[in-house]
Amino acid sequence: MTTALLVLLLVSGTGTAFVVDRDLCIKTADAVRNGDRVTLEDDKGVLHEVEIAKCLIEPESLKVETPLS
Repeated sequence: MTTALLVLLLVSGTGTAFVVDRDLCIKTADAVRNGDRVTLEDDKGVLHEVEIAKCLIEPESLKVETPLS
């Protein structure tokens, strides 16, 4: 499983981040970008609406070729 960091800004102005599966991260960020309503449930069962979502993929999962010469 490739993980990514899902960075969220909630409508309340609170920011938070989670390490999640890469595909879930991308789907969540895309849904927010497309204007879909995305909510996050905290440990008290309260739902928070997501205003901005950004997906940061682990550097190890990005394969960059560097020229030898």
